[in-house]
Amino acid sequence: MTGFDGYLTDLAQPMDRFACLGEAYGEIEAQVGRWSFIIIQIDDFGGIATAIDAVLLLRLAAKETPVILASADVAGDDMSAERLALCDVTLKLPVSASRFGAALSEAGLNNMVWHLRHDHNLPSRQGSHA
Repeated sequence: MTGFDGYLTDLAQPMDRFACLGEAYGEIEAQVGRWSFIIIQIDDFGGIATAIDAVLLLRLAAKETPVILASADVAGDDMSAERLALCDVTLKLPVSASRFGAALSEAGLNNMVWHLRHDHNLPSRQGSHA
């Protein structure tokens, strides 16, 4: 997660790291609501083509948690609602503090849009970890 560490520290957000998406899925499913948002640096897992199924499972396991995908291989940031089935925001790496801050805000808004579109019944948010 190089690059995000300093931003999360500045926001006083603790962070958990996972070496594989399967491990992350198990933890997220077991502790729903623990995290304020999920950042997946997708290049570390072989890129989106390799990891798409695992990302979709993570998305469904943590419906109430905004998901940010980060990659050096995307054309640019995408903070639209076009990829809501997969994530709330996509960031092109490397990322600046201002773009990261905007992504956090937009991810929360897009996550609400995703819920409205799918009529999810969600528990109240209790997360405090990134």
